[in-house]
Amino acid sequence: MKLKNNISMVLMIMAMCLHYWAAPIFADGKSNTVRCANGKLSIQAQNLPLGMMVEEIKDKCRVNIFGLDGRAKEPISFTAIEELPENALKRLLRQLDEDNYALEYSRAGLNRVSVVPKAMAKGSSPPAASPPFPFMPPPPPQPEVPPPVVSVIDIIPGSQGESAGLQKGDVVLDYDGAKISDSQQLIQEVKSKESKPTVEVTVLRNNTPMTFVLKGGFIGVNIANSNPK
Repeated sequence: MKLKNNISMVLMIMAMCLHYWAAPIFADGKSNTVRCANGKLSIQAQNLPLGMMVEEIKDKCRVNIFGLDGRAKEPISFTAIEELPENALKRLLRQLDEDNYALEYSRAGLNRVSVVPKAMAKGSSPPAASPPFPFMPPPPPQPEVPPPVVSVIDIIPGSQGESAGLQKGDVVLDYDGAKISDSQQLIQEVKSKESKPTVEVTVLRNNTPMTFVLKGGFIGVNIANSNPK
């Protein structure tokens, strides 16, 4: 009888612990793995469906992530502790082996990530347009954005530049950390980074800076020097 009572007590304690641990996850039908506070993003996910994580980031951090719908049911384990949202999401995309994406900002900070799935990036067709969004310039890291002087005058069909979403009229500001002030400089920078798996290219479009992640080497755009506006 004593052994039976002990077993009943152990089962009762286990049930209480299970209820305590599961409550933060299932109380409102969503996981409670994402937290945004003071401009920092924290994620604690263990085998969580990617779609659920994306929805939580949208709801709690006001950052929309497009282009991952086909992987919504994929289980993800990921941890970020009080990181800048762009840094945490770049790590998440690297873990997902997604290296073609663009980060977009509002005055409040990062608010949209557009991912070009690998299946589309390898083809010749450009990615489908994301839902329209009123672009607003981000707070500049310096008092003034350096005046752009290198413009994209044409996009080569089927190139990675077309797949990533570069457009005619974009002004190249930065190539993998190097401030661009001349078309020949950009050509040399591209040649010197041919062996890099990924590079970041920042362009100015409609007075809005946008960052694209490409592979090192040939971009697939024609460029020319232009007068700063």
